[in-house]
Amino acid sequence: MDFSENERKEIIDILKSRKIIKAAVLPNTPECIPAEDFLANFWNYDKSPYVKEKKLKGQSIHKDYCATMNARIHIYWMKRIKGRELGSITKDDVKAFFDDPAVKTLAPKTINSIISSVTVPLKWAYYNNLIENNCFDGIIKCANKSRQRMILTMEQASAVFKTDWENDSAKLANAVAMYTGMRQGEIAGLRVENIGIDRLYVKHSWSKYDGLKCCKNGDEREIPIAPQLRDALIAQARLNPYGEGMQGFVFFGLKPSQPTDPQNWLKYLHRALKSTGYQNPNEICFHSWRHLWCSRVCDIVKG
Repeated sequence: MDFSENERKEIIDILKSRKIIKAAVLPNTPECIPAEDFLANFWNYDKSPYVKEKKLKGQSIHKDYCATMNARIHIYWMKRIKGRELGSITKDDVKAFFDDPAVKTLAPKTINSIISSVTVPLKWAYYNNLIENNCFDGIIKCANKSRQRMILTMEQASAVFKTDWENDSAKLANAVAMYTGMRQGEIAGLRVENIGIDRLYVKHSWSKYDGLKCCKNGDEREIPIAPQLRDALIAQARLNPYGEGMQGFVFFGLKPSQPTDPQNWLKYLHRALKSTGYQNPNEICFHSWRHLWCSRVCDIVKG
């Protein structure tokens, strides 16, 4: 007996409703797209239809976010979906991730990001009629409780800036973070034009994927600074060899029109902490300065 397309779909729906099968993929349909190809392209910033759609609707999406999600797909999902069609993936495939013993070693925020790296594409595919399986509703994510971030005391912070540093530029970047609460990318994105007489104008953040972009949450602001810090920043900016004037980066890199790699600032901070006798330097991250600054501001307000 020959079946029409509608009859074939009806048969599949009956078998699924009676729980005889979980999913079925008809040939020569969008559901036949290899899942590996679809997911790899979905988070490719330059090729993704999802990114294109977000931009057309005036929504922001950054290259570093796409790169992170693409890495999640390749590390955690490619081995699970290898050889599968897009339409064959079910909610059970997504839930099975939580049964992996290795998952228990990951932070809740990381686990949720890994889940989103696959459910966001599947949701987009579902609402664009590429698949018929709803693989995203009802997935219970982890409670997004971040691990406690360790911060220095004011005495420890004072000691670390009194010790000798291997890199003066890294020392200055860390000092800026402590005295202003600026994020790492915002400090990397500082240009000469952002240094005022008695304040910094925080208008951009630097990302190795996006270059200069807007601050997190569009948070442009002015931060008062002491004359000593301003003078130190001006002195650092004058070392920039590229002759870029007011557009030059304060913490310039090895190439024109880009800052240094801010990851180095943490490396030199850890070395400085070690020289002061701090027991576990690796528990301190660069963002800890922002938490220290916020706690000091709260203390002043309460006082």
